[in-house]
Amino acid sequence: LALSAPPRPADALLVEVEGQDGRPRLRLSANVAGAGMNGRVVELANESNKEWGGLVTFASATVRAVIERRITEVAVRYRLQNGIEQQWTGRLAASFFANGAYCGNGMWLGRGGSMQDGQFEMTLIPELPALRMLVGVPRLYLGTVDRIPEVVRATVVNVELSSSSRDVMVDLDGELAGHLPLKIRMIPKVLLVATGLADF
Repeated sequence: LALSAPPRPADALLVEVEGQDGRPRLRLSANVAGAGMNGRVVELANESNKEWGGLVTFASATVRAVIERRITEVAVRYRLQNGIEQQWTGRLAASFFANGAYCGNGMWLGRGGSMQDGQFEMTLIPELPALRMLVGVPRLYLGTVDRIPEVVRATVVNVELSSSSRDVMVDLDGELAGHLPLKIRMIPKVLLVATGLADF
């Protein structure tokens, strides 16, 4: 496919994040960005030797992060494609901003989205009792986490997250990028991807 498939345009996320040195940085994300507990999941997964494969590595890292419960108050402002701005404030466990469909070796966070539609799928998971969070982990892989009543899911074109705490980590495409504050906006069809799929 890399040699013969026709290149097709794909969207990307333009991300402004505060780096570990305290300075703002501009980054691109092709697939999924996240903030909160999922940043800790990435940190734990990358610290492991991954001898049991990606699925076990990320699933066990997720369970460990849920048990640790590093959760803090976060303010989220986001804009829908129709221009309407909305906001959410609360104790945020995890958040995902999905241009692609999957991340974390099989977590289906971008269900129903497309990398060619000029928008991305936002999922906000608030703090829940530990047992409910652990029981809900399989929903991350089944693409049904938004069926938990407290979870916020929306298709958006930009989002901003802020917090008084510097402990809310940000990950981009499986790598730690820094911490809040975080700004994400969509850049439509800026990448060329060799694929045999007409829609992806």
